[in-house]
Amino acid sequence: MKLCKICGIEYQEDKQFCKECGAKLEEVSPKKICKNCQIEYPSDKEFCKECGESLTVSSVLDSSKKQIVTEEKIISEAEEKDELLKESSNEIKNNYKKILISISGIAVIAIFVAYFVLFNKPEEKIELIPYTYIDPVTSETEQFSSYVYTEPITGMKFVEVTKGIFTQGDCPGSDPFRFGRHEKTLKTFWIGMYEVTHSNWMDVLPDWSKNYFRDNYPITNMTWDEIHVFIKELNKLTGRKFRLPREAEWEYAARGEGKYFDYPNGRNDILCDEACFGRDETGSNECVDDKNRYKYETVGSYQAQKYLPIYDMAGNVAEICEDIYAADGEHKVIRGGSYLLSKKECSVFWRGSLAVKHMKTGPGKVVGFRLVLDEPNLRSQIISGN
Repeated sequence: MKLCKICGIEYQEDKQFCKECGAKLEEVSPKKICKNCQIEYPSDKEFCKECGESLTVSSVLDSSKKQIVTEEKIISEAEEKDELLKESSNEIKNNYKKILISISGIAVIAIFVAYFVLFNKPEEKIELIPYTYIDPVTSETEQFSSYVYTEPITGMKFVEVTKGIFTQGDCPGSDPFRFGRHEKTLKTFWIGMYEVTHSNWMDVLPDWSKNYFRDNYPITNMTWDEIHVFIKELNKLTGRKFRLPREAEWEYAARGEGKYFDYPNGRNDILCDEACFGRDETGSNECVDDKNRYKYETVGSYQAQKYLPIYDMAGNVAEICEDIYAADGEHKVIRGGSYLLSKKECSVFWRGSLAVKHMKTGPGKVVGFRLVLDEPNLRSQIISGN
């Protein structure tokens, strides 16, 4: 038997060339196969030694076909792998495109947010505000004006206090509640027109004080750490430098930039109609009536300091400063007196103290705070647009 190995066609012994492709035929020996076991045997064998079945002649063509089928299977598997690789490659490309689109979208959003923050943030304002002070004793009026900055997120207002050198304190002796006279040099700063209110607090930390929200009353009983969390968050929201006042700054502002008098009204006496003080009937009993005992007022309920439009620098709630009162570092300075304290303790020279650990307890109920904006060149920055 002869076989064309190219076409896989069998021919008789007398043929020399394949009539399909013209290739020379090759001599092959036929083999026998067990159809059960698919085991091939030499042509002289009759039975399968595995199962005993009779063997049948297996043409070379069958073997060739098997080889062709095997090759086709290998080619098919290779083609399937190629197809899977192509699909995987396409999927990777599509995912990559999606990632690029997502990144592009995020970039567009970031650019939009940056544009909004830079060019659409609430407008900051500084205005020269005229105001009239009315003397409650003589009814005489005086005209003053000050630059006032309005912080646009909370609406808090800050009064410019210009730089200067002044003599802090008034006591030549050793009164622990009054400073001995000493000279201080201060740079320009901006002090809150009002004490910080519940409303101001919630504008910055909206989830903090809902349980006892009192709108435009000064916020009290906050811990030292809570106050500084508020300040930190306010600075983050505004990009400005707010902080508690230093004791010298507080006194300099309360004294109308260092003028010499006992009370913010520019005199050495103060009336019950000018400030919220003396409302503890077990104490001084100076200004108590049936309606106001143990009560403090909404900020700005009384006339401002005479020379600067700053309210409640005497009475209402005492105001904590950044300074320590004693060497232990645990007591902080408070200034301005409160609604429960006497006239004497509402003097611009009076110094009190409060232990940090008591700010959340009973003593802290009469203590609030006022802020300072520590940016001496703020006016020129905003007016010039820088």
